[in-house]
Amino acid sequence: MRVIRIFSEILLGLLISFSPASAQSNKKVENKAQKTGVPRYEVTETEIKFPGVTISRLTSEVRIEAVACLESGILEYVVCQPNTFEHEAIFTTIAKPELVHAALLLIGVEPNPQSHGLAELWFEKALKQTPSLVKIEVEWQAKGKAKRLPLASLLRKREKVEPADGEKKSLKVDDAWVFAGSFIHQNPET
Repeated sequence: MRVIRIFSEILLGLLISFSPASAQSNKKVENKAQKTGVPRYEVTETEIKFPGVTISRLTSEVRIEAVACLESGILEYVVCQPNTFEHEAIFTTIAKPELVHAALLLIGVEPNPQSHGLAELWFEKALKQTPSLVKIEVEWQAKGKAKRLPLASLLRKREKVEPADGEKKSLKVDDAWVFAGSFIHQNPET
């Protein structure tokens, strides 16, 4: 299973669900690269670095730099870009979604596109597709030491209903993440 690590200064959680990149924040990153002369990417023997995304060539890990922006609340996105959905996301990152997508492909994760409709049936089947599974961890520094936890251990379900059989439902989130890839949707009207 491939590993994705999110590095943050404050621990709160992560998912790898990106909002669309805003043109304004993308231009800021590009303008900064042009003004400072810093290349948009760097390749070494051990790593490939893009703004906000690092691929380890030794361990086949993707690292995404992020900043915590939400301590508690209802989660819509786990990660978003600055000035987009911080009020309903745990982290912000300057990493472009297309770079994260490319990084996952480069380390050998195979997309398992989600079927339209019947998401539950797709998810059951997708969990059996080993090349599409990823392990998502959150890492941060506390008192000079690196701390790391699986993303799922930082999240909980928001359910208040007990099943009819009287058993209590677990509020624990399953540690099961699938790289669904992306698709192009053509608007039939435009």
